Amino acid sequence: MPVWTEFQPLRSIILGNLFPTDELMLHLNLRDKWSDAFRYINDQSLKELDDIASLLMSRGIEVLRPKVYNFSSCYGLSGPSLSPRDWLLAYGDVVLQGNDAFPNHNMRTASTLGIHDMQTISMPTNDIWCNGNFDDLEKYDLGRPYYHTANILRYGNDIFYASLPGRTGNRSGFEWISRQIRKINNNARFHIVEADEHLDGHIMFIKPGLLVSLIPQSHLPDFFSKWEVIVVEEPDKRKAYSMSLAHKYKKLNPIVAREYAWFMQANPEETWFTMNGLSLDENTVIFPGFDANLFNKLEKRSIECISVSMKALTFWDAGLHCCTSELSRIGTLEDYK
Repeated sequence: MPVWTEFQPLRSIILGNLFPTDELMLHLNLRDKWSDAFRYINDQSLKELDDIASLLMSRGIEVLRPKVYNFSSCYGLSGPSLSPRDWLLAYGDVVLQGNDAFPNHNMRTASTLGIHDMQTISMPTNDIWCNGNFDDLEKYDLGRPYYHTANILRYGNDIFYASLPGRTGNRSGFEWISRQIRKINNNARFHIVEADEHLDGHIMFIKPGLLVSLIPQSHLPDFFSKWEVIVVEEPDKRKAYSMSLAHKYKKLNPIVAREYAWFMQANPEETWFTMNGLSLDENTVIFPGFDANLFNKLEKRSIECISVSMKALTFWDAGLHCCTSELSRIGTLEDYK
C-alpha cells in the first residue's frame, strides 16, 4: 500500500535503532560516573524503542528495523540508525532515499536499503563529502545534492517543506527530491513553510482541517487560513525539555561529543519533542510523554492520544516522528484542497 499522507491508517513502518551498549562502551573513552550515566542512557533508550515497537505491533502494524552495521569504519565512528525520517521518505509506492554530508554517517542511510520490497530511488552523493563539521553546513557548498527528508511533510497532492533547511539540506538536494515527487505524482503542489530545518519539529498534521503547530497561524501558508490550528506555546517546550534525560545529563553531552562526534549534530534543547508524534490514523496519535494541555485540546476533538516514554531517547535529539518512517498507509491519493 502506498503512502500519501501523514495520517491515513498506518500499516507498516521503519523504527530506528541504537548500537548495543556494550559495543558503544568499547569505543568511548568514558570513565566512572560518565561511563555509568552513558550506559544508563543507552540502555534506557534501547528499552524505549522496544516498547514502542511492541505498542505498534499490538495495533497490527508491521515494524521493520534497520540493518546492523559496524560502529566504526575507515571513516571514523558512525552515527546510529536512530532517525530514518532523516533519510527515507515514502511517497506513493516509491521510497526516496536521501543522503548524508559525512562519509562516516553513510552507513546509517544505507541501513534501510533492502529491508523492504518497495522501489527505492537514492539521492546521489557523487562521492563528495563535507570535510568540516555539522555547523559548517550552514555555509558550506557541498557541490552535490544533500537533503534530509524530515524537511518534508505529505498531504496528498500537497507537499510542505521548510524554508530554511540550513545544515540539513541544500538547494540542489531539494530540487532533486521535488523532481522525484513530481515523477510519482505530476499533480503535486509544493508549499513553503517558514521554518528552520526539520519541518516535523514545527507542524504536525492530525487530520484534514486540524494542525498542531509551533508557528503562529498568521505565519503559516495561506493554505491553512481556514484550518483549525492548535498553537503550542514556547513554555510547554521548555517544560518538556526540563523533564527529559537530555536536560538531566546536559553536562554529559560535551563529554560524549568529544568521544562520539556525531552527537554534535543534535541539540535537544531546541526540539519540542511532545509535538513530534506519530499518527496511526485520523483519530489516533502516539506522542512522546504526556502534555495535559495538548492532550485535552485534541481529546475534545475526538482524537485519542497515546503516551509513550521517550525520556532517554530525547538525549539523542529524537522525537517519535524522527525515529520512524512509514512504508504503508491505507488510502488513495486525494486532493484535499
